[in-house]
Amino acid sequence: MKKNIKRIAALLLALTLMMAMAACGNSAPAPAPEAPDSGNADAPAAPAAPAEPGDVSSDPKVSLRYAASKAATHAKSILAQSFFDNVYEKTGGTVEIEGFWSSSLVAVASAWAETMAGATDIVVTTPGNEKDHFVIDNSQYFFTISADSYADQVAVTKEFFEATPEYQAEYEDLVPVVFESSGGELYFVTKEPVRTLTDLKGKQIRVVDDISWAIVENCGGIPVKMPLSEVFDAFNKGLIDGVLIGVYNVYSSQFDEVAGYITNTHIQAPVNMQQFMRADAYNSMTDAQKAAFDECVVEYQQAIVEDGAACEQIGLDYAAEKGMEIIEFSEDDLASLRASLEEDIQAKVAELNAAGYPGDEMYARAQEIMAKYTK
Repeated sequence: MKKNIKRIAALLLALTLMMAMAACGNSAPAPAPEAPDSGNADAPAAPAAPAEPGDVSSDPKVSLRYAASKAATHAKSILAQSFFDNVYEKTGGTVEIEGFWSSSLVAVASAWAETMAGATDIVVTTPGNEKDHFVIDNSQYFFTISADSYADQVAVTKEFFEATPEYQAEYEDLVPVVFESSGGELYFVTKEPVRTLTDLKGKQIRVVDDISWAIVENCGGIPVKMPLSEVFDAFNKGLIDGVLIGVYNVYSSQFDEVAGYITNTHIQAPVNMQQFMRADAYNSMTDAQKAAFDECVVEYQQAIVEDGAACEQIGLDYAAEKGMEIIEFSEDDLASLRASLEEDIQAKVAELNAAGYPGDEMYARAQEIMAKYTK
């Protein structure tokens, strides 16, 4: 297993260095899994040893479809393609995954519904797009902010899922693949410097989810929702003053051209089960194929965690290279920011209670789990 993780990491590192040197011209930023070429081209030629419980070479061939909204050249898509390669190798070529990118197979707004209808076998989605179904998944991240690292945030969410029947029920007839987020801590990326919470008063800030909305609103800002693809132009047109987002997006969307400052909230971006597959698709594999697939999933989850840390660092390095000022809130402001969210958390608990869920019990469970992952 570790051998395959190293293969994936080495491949991504090589791809990243090529892209970073071409993009930046000077010193290459810290490794991040982004490159213009497909990750399949450099896949290891020799298949890995068959996974337990037995040889898979004579098993029937299985073809799985993987649907994502991002382009094939996006960092996360490159990583997914390495996952496909790993599955193909470990199953002796009997399980093949085909990627469908840029929402070409499944619509973002109805990814879960379309997956359940059989449009795809594995999907990448954000549960916030189908809130009526994913009530718990869209509440749990209010309870788990914020672990000390992206790796811890993933671990907390996964453990909370495994301990919460109501959360698991939202994924009935589905099999978890990986938990992830947009990656790392949330940063304000702004035209004007945000040195204190009061600097956000009256500012129009683009957000993507409920927790980001609450953060901006609590700071006196005006939350605005819009697709990421529209943010660059919105900056140019003066429609927004900033975004609250993972810092890697400064690099991937070149926000340095429209904004000059980034400020860290030290709040992890929400983690959800963002990749899952239909149970009937999973059960179409033999026991040996499932065992190999499961092993690849463990490696894929680990690679995603490592990728999140790498992407955050490349965003910070890129921002510094481009002359953006990197700002830290004072300890008092950070404490005030977290305290202001407590009211939103209690409102979420009350909302769950009113809907017939054990909100108080779930919050207490989340806090108990969080204590293991925070200093």
